[in-house]
Amino acid sequence: MSAEIREILHGAEKYVGQQVTVAGWVRTARDVKACAFVEVNDG
Repeated sequence: MSAEIREILHGAEKYVGQQVTVAGWVRTARDVKACAFVEVNDG
């Protein structure tokens, strides 16, 4: 399944229980205790 990141974010219920592969480049990444936050840009 191929989709842009904004499509995944705005239609998240459609992707529940499915494996999603995100392609792009990492703009920022940080770890906070047990969570990691990654900002991905797909252009």
